[in-house]
Amino acid sequence: MLYRSTVDLPVDVAVAITPSHNPPEYNGFKICKGKMPLGGEELQEIRKTFEEGNFREGSGSYRIMDSYEERYVQSIVDSVGRLSRDIRVVLDCGNAVPGPLAVKVLERLGVDVIPLYCDWDNSFPNHPPDPTRQENMKDLGRAVLEHGAEFGIGMDGDGDPLGCG
Repeated sequence: MLYRSTVDLPVDVAVAITPSHNPPEYNGFKICKGKMPLGGEELQEIRKTFEEGNFREGSGSYRIMDSYEERYVQSIVDSVGRLSRDIRVVLDCGNAVPGPLAVKVLERLGVDVIPLYCDWDNSFPNHPPDPTRQENMKDLGRAVLEHGAEFGIGMDGDGDPLGCG
């Protein structure tokens, strides 16, 4: 959602606090400047500023939006379009944040979604939300076979990376 918001909204900087696919006690920042994610040297400069507490004074503005969710979903549907045929997909979000929204996006695209662990539970009772680890994809693989789905999608704590099977 962070990356898409930089396309849809007139922002100079976008920031998300996320553990991504790490354990929940390891939160970090995803930062975009304009439409591009920060990385490398620029990101290390920000880290150094925080560690040293060497902040510049300045001014700026911010706006609190009621909700970006519907605009986000519609933006994806508008850019991708509905599917040209029926498709069944199992979606495993590992009880992480993307669950309800990912289900909504896929359904609006015309996908028959079989949700697996798509409700929020930050204790991650089924498995960690990390599709890069094969052991976290086992339930997804079984559900694909059980429901006759064409494939399955596993998501991490903030919706990337994805694992497919």
